[in-house]
Amino acid sequence: MNDAELSQIIAEVPDGIRQNSRSTCRLKRANLMNPCIPDSDLTG
Repeated sequence: MNDAELSQIIAEVPDGIRQNSRSTCRLKRANLMNPCIPDSDLTG
């Protein structure tokens, strides 16, 4: 995943989630039915 994709995903996550991203599930548009993914999946 490249930086542009990551930036777009982060932009779509509510502020409250983004602020707690280290301990909170993030939204991954390609996997809306299972939005909880480890940070490592987003950062490579």
